[in-house]
Amino acid sequence: MKRVIFFFTVMLISWGALADSPAQYALQILEKDLPSGLHWFSKIAQSDELSQSEVYNLYQSALPEIQANKQQGVSVKGSIERMLILLDGARYFEQVQKAPLDFQNKKELVNSVLQMTKDEMDLVQYGKDPEKLFEERHTQGLQTYGVDFAKFSSDLTEVFTDMQRLLSNTETVASEENIDSQIQNVNQVQSEDFPEDNNADNSEDLSEESFEGQRLKSYIDSAEVGKVADECLSAEMWQTDAAESCQSDDSLVCDRSYARQCKKLQ
Repeated sequence: MKRVIFFFTVMLISWGALADSPAQYALQILEKDLPSGLHWFSKIAQSDELSQSEVYNLYQSALPEIQANKQQGVSVKGSIERMLILLDGARYFEQVQKAPLDFQNKKELVNSVLQMTKDEMDLVQYGKDPEKLFEERHTQGLQTYGVDFAKFSSDLTEVFTDMQRLLSNTETVASEENIDSQIQNVNQVQSEDFPEDNNADNSEDLSEESFEGQRLKSYIDSAEVGKVADECLSAEMWQTDAAESCQSDDSLVCDRSYARQCKKLQ
């Protein structure tokens, strides 16, 4: 139960900071983070055909990057972390738990691939050569994100489309704890990083909870809405690394919160 309370309260905090509701957060994922992730996955799925430098550049392009004007949009890595936040939190909602088995199986597959990708990006961000990641995969007899990328792409889209639909249910509730009672635990959860338990038999569970809690906190720390440079925030017309001229944040290529680079045009 302690794990449920911890994860759910952190979900409420993170969702509250990023969207008005879990359903709204899921819609943001569907409209912006999913396309960003799929675009990157479509390239990495062809990694066997890329040179070492191309693989390196592909991973570097997915990492967060602060520009000279302090612009720091949501990176591909950030989008993957935001998707993981949604999957980690949504599993505590009753309508998600009661979803069909086919959905559950696809969700677990998607989650494992996203987690593997996030772990790899962490390694690259801290200095590991991307090419060595692929060498290790082939040594272990693993394929690059599955044999059939088209199927993975379809499953990924289907999972997050269904997730948004499920969370849009007006009767959204947490299955193991009433939302109000869980909110009352927020301050305690934030101030106590899983205090020591007098019962030695619980030490292993507490250790696991602490690890998962730290991992989830690290997602949230790096998965906030992108930081937009002041000059771009006030712009009537702007340029991003993906679009020459923009006047609206509606499309992913123009969204200032997701742009790695942003320059005020007017």
